[in-house]
Amino acid sequence: SNSNIINYNNSISETSPVNCNSCKDLDFFPDIETCIHQKINDFFYEKIDYSLAKTNDYNTQISLKISLFIDQNGFLKLKTVEAPTEFKEHIKNIVKKYSEIFTPKTKDNNSIPYDYKYFSTFKAGGTPKKVKIFNNFDSIFNPSTKNKFSEYLSKNLKVEEINNANLNRINKILYLYFELDKKGKPFQITTNSRSKELEEKIISLFKNYDLNNFIFFNKKKLNKYFSPIIIFENDKNIIKTNNIIGYSRSPIFPICNNSKTTKEAYNCFSKQIQSHFIRKFNTKLPNKLGLSTGRKKVFINFRINKKGKIDNIKVRAPHIKIKEEVIRVMSKLPKVSPGIFGNKPVNIKYSIPFTLLIE
Repeated sequence: SNSNIINYNNSISETSPVNCNSCKDLDFFPDIETCIHQKINDFFYEKIDYSLAKTNDYNTQISLKISLFIDQNGFLKLKTVEAPTEFKEHIKNIVKKYSEIFTPKTKDNNSIPYDYKYFSTFKAGGTPKKVKIFNNFDSIFNPSTKNKFSEYLSKNLKVEEINNANLNRINKILYLYFELDKKGKPFQITTNSRSKELEEKIISLFKNYDLNNFIFFNKKKLNKYFSPIIIFENDKNIIKTNNIIGYSRSPIFPICNNSKTTKEAYNCFSKQIQSHFIRKFNTKLPNKLGLSTGRKKVFINFRINKKGKIDNIKVRAPHIKIKEEVIRVMSKLPKVSPGIFGNKPVNIKYSIPFTLLIE
């Protein structure tokens, strides 16, 4: 049949998140998950003995990938460990020593497992950087209650509206985001507010505010600008904004500079990578390797560094020769303009899946 059919179910499924004592003050599902993830990340970061790496070559990159789950009784359990041999037993013992019992995840009042992955990379002889889920402001930004924009919002937002921001110690900041058109007028204005009414009010107020009161470090096309609006501090929501408007910018191929919005530029970036891969990859190779017929997944992780060059290429593929070919192809990716955040070049990580058809 060529007709569209809508299927629906009258029953409603109810799911509650995994939780623990130190995260029970949080009300929102994603905040609780973030809190749990940070707790597990901190545990492994503190307990793993990174000096176990047997190599003396300090340029050797060590990768630890730990698959875990919280079972129906709330215990943290190990699934698999992908790591050098010397770390495997060590990590198993660490998981066994995890003492806190979680409140398990439930679906329709039945406890179900909750999967989690911990991933860490570091150079032999060193330690990894600690994963920070909560980011501080760049040093050039100092949110304040004593600037014109803060004073303007304080006069026009009611106390109950500010409280409806639903911020907490995890989700600390309500941001305003926007882009500028050719005439310097804001468009694509959004917030990360959990209240639609509050978002609409903030956008309406922003549209009537004089942008000449702001300091823009850069007004280049395809920048995405941002400013904090409300910040959770000392257990309450406070209007705090910047005189200086921050901006972010994704890596961009020269051919994508004609994009009209940052979303278009991002989609163009993705298409250029796919096009590059299709043009350069040896399509005859997979069929020469004796693999079973069918679709084979290839997962590519890489980074566009602060200079706009690709590096840290990691590949999962069904054959070592395919892995080598993917790395060769991706290494030839042309240089792009680097990502920017807060007026500074930054490293941007990407993950791209490809499907190969083996005939």
